[in-house]
Amino acid sequence: MHYYTNLPDTNIQKAKTAISLGLPVFISEYGVCSAYGNGTVNYNASKAFWDFTDQNNLSYFSWALTDCDSCLCALVNHANSSQVGDKTYWTESGAYINKKLWGTDQGLICSVG
Repeated sequence: MHYYTNLPDTNIQKAKTAISLGLPVFISEYGVCSAYGNGTVNYNASKAFWDFTDQNNLSYFSWALTDCDSCLCALVNHANSSQVGDKTYWTESGAYINKKLWGTDQGLICSVG
């Protein structure tokens, strides 16, 4: 399943149907802003999406852990792989997704972040 905050909830509805039928669902791509990479982070729609995934124990990948000039990218333009852990190179969406991931109890104990 793919999910972006500017698209209709069609995929969420399809996922709900699949779950009700006992079928597996995995979000292979999502973004906290427009699928076209323009605009800004949509905090309300993102929170609703994460509430849905948490309630249904779904796994997901964000699009994209890369550097570019788009609201979809986790890193600012021209960042490199050695700068992934440096918060000064994170975009607004990268920082928001990181905050969500570290703020969710995954049942694991980790001392970094």
